[in-house]
Amino acid sequence: MAVEERNRKSVPVAYLWYFLGSITGSHHFYLGRDFQAFLYLSTFGGYGIGLLADLFRLGRYVRDANEDDEEMHLYKLSKKQKKPRWGLERAFYQVATGTLYSAVLSGCIPAEWSYAHIASIIVSPIAVSLGVWIAGNYGRQQVDFTYPMRGAILTYAMMWFLSEEPSSFWLAFGATISAQHNREFRNFGAAQRRQRGFCRRCLVLAFGTLLLTGGWVGFGLVHGEIESESGQKVPLHAAIRNFFASPAWLEIEQAVKELWQELTKDGWSGFFYKLRDLADVDGEDKALRVLGLPATATESEIKSRYRKLAKQYHPDRNRQNESEAAEKFMEISAAYETLIKLKSSRSSFGKHGASTFDGEAGRRSPKEHFHDDL
Repeated sequence: MAVEERNRKSVPVAYLWYFLGSITGSHHFYLGRDFQAFLYLSTFGGYGIGLLADLFRLGRYVRDANEDDEEMHLYKLSKKQKKPRWGLERAFYQVATGTLYSAVLSGCIPAEWSYAHIASIIVSPIAVSLGVWIAGNYGRQQVDFTYPMRGAILTYAMMWFLSEEPSSFWLAFGATISAQHNREFRNFGAAQRRQRGFCRRCLVLAFGTLLLTGGWVGFGLVHGEIESESGQKVPLHAAIRNFFASPAWLEIEQAVKELWQELTKDGWSGFFYKLRDLADVDGEDKALRVLGLPATATESEIKSRYRKLAKQYHPDRNRQNESEAAEKFMEISAAYETLIKLKSSRSSFGKHGASTFDGEAGRRSPKEHFHDDL
């Protein structure tokens, strides 16, 4: 019996979701085919084969979701058989997905870990079974998870007995063969979608996506590499560990602690002012770093330091590296000008309140100071 008009799915909308997010399986989620949606999401659109096939099958998927009379008649005829018809396409998805899941999740285990072999024995059959089970449960077919699990464990034991290294492919192959003995018909349609509920479906898919993302992130951390300045390949997990021990991260950590202390001590006003200071909105901290001066430096110390660095990096004295020297000289000049302006404005504020100081020292450029000093 066809579903109610308000619950019917539309072919144009299904194709719209296909073109907007086909690789994520959004069109299958729209049609209530959640297993197939996650399969596409985790296999880059069914390895590309599924995306091409869906261009021609999407209309039939919509009719099936709407439980049109013709589709229901064919479904009832097929149910006269004891089991759903075995298909090479589904078997391919089961083997390929089981192999992929096993490779990714097993790849999250560091080889140098002392329990890596034991973890691999546990993770590989479970990952393979999960992939075979998901690929065996889309559409109007379903498979019990225990059957691919039995096949994966049995295949692992046989390969171990034969002194062969258990491979993800053969585990997936054995799990797929075992799953064929448990193929069953599954009710699928608008009534089942309403029973699951849209929010529940979204939460389950989001949880699966989170696990999938975690698997890929773990695989990248174990097998990824970063090239250092010297050209040496550094493992990604070691690079991240070194980053969290670096001075840059320690400064960030200290700044966060200070912000938290200000928030708990003085409330949001103290937090805002501390955040403003850390953001260096006036450029004072950067200027002090460029000149190599402490925050307590006086105006005379700033001028003395500026004269010294300006002479050292003046382009006329660095003909061999004139461009680099000119860039450094401009940076020093800008830093000096920033600090002098800040000192002048603060001195003026101390004498005249909030009035703005605009004396001769604030208007003269660093180059004029430098040439006068020479």
